[in-house]
Amino acid sequence: MLRIFTLSILIVVASESAAAQCNIDALRGYSRQIARTTATPSLNVRTAPNRSAPILGSLPPGSRVAVIRRSGQEWVEVVAITPAPECAEVLGFVVRQFIR
Repeated sequence: MLRIFTLSILIVVASESAAAQCNIDALRGYSRQIARTTATPSLNVRTAPNRSAPILGSLPPGSRVAVIRRSGQEWVEVVAITPAPECAEVLGFVVRQFIR
């Protein structure tokens, strides 16, 4: 399920390892700016741009992201494709320093 929040940066994400199993080409429509996650062992995707917000899921290192907009200095809003077998779209927030 895709949820839309009215905050400020959107990122689209797909794990490189899941790329063969999940169709990530459709994500290119969210943004032209593609980056990768760098956090290890994973990067938490949250419901709001703060560390106390509930976690929607986690992304493995190297997950691809399409950046849409920032949410303050520390956070970006993201649409993520979870790794296979789910291959679900998740809208949430990640800490900006963990994407390149």
